[in-house]
Amino acid sequence: MFRLPTHLESLVPPPGDQVPQSQPWRGAFILPASSPHSSARPREIFVTAAETENDNSQQEDWPSQFQLQIIRRGGILGEVQAWLSQLQPEQLSRCMLMPDRLPDADLSRQNQTTFEWLARQLLEEGIVAIAPWGAPAQPVQPGGILLYPTRTTRALLVGIVFLNTHFPEFI
Repeated sequence: MFRLPTHLESLVPPPGDQVPQSQPWRGAFILPASSPHSSARPREIFVTAAETENDNSQQEDWPSQFQLQIIRRGGILGEVQAWLSQLQPEQLSRCMLMPDRLPDADLSRQNQTTFEWLARQLLEEGIVAIAPWGAPAQPVQPGGILLYPTRTTRALLVGIVFLNTHFPEFI
């Protein structure tokens, strides 16, 4: 079989010059013991970060688990949205987070249900969550991921990544 050269060959670099695509971050959010039910144990949601924008190049250094903290102050979601509207998109590192698919179908369905419950709770109560880089009592460095819901789907959360900076003061 012969391959005929095309005018598009110049658009694709040779294999040796191609930059390998990084794998999406996969990990877990540990919900506080009071979420989503009043059970005494914390719950895990396995998630994947996809569609990262701007400087998220350090995803490989993200921890495998984040201790999620729900910010229950009324109106905080509106404050975050107002703050975001004042910024240029390139000033932020964003990612979209979604429930990860697990090998076991029942566990995967339960994981998706818990994720969607969290997204719905954030939207309905007008609140947000943060996932600091370190444990709440021992932060390794400032920042983490600020999570807020979208109005269109419960299957995604938007994450604003604060790599080496603190969360905004109003959080």
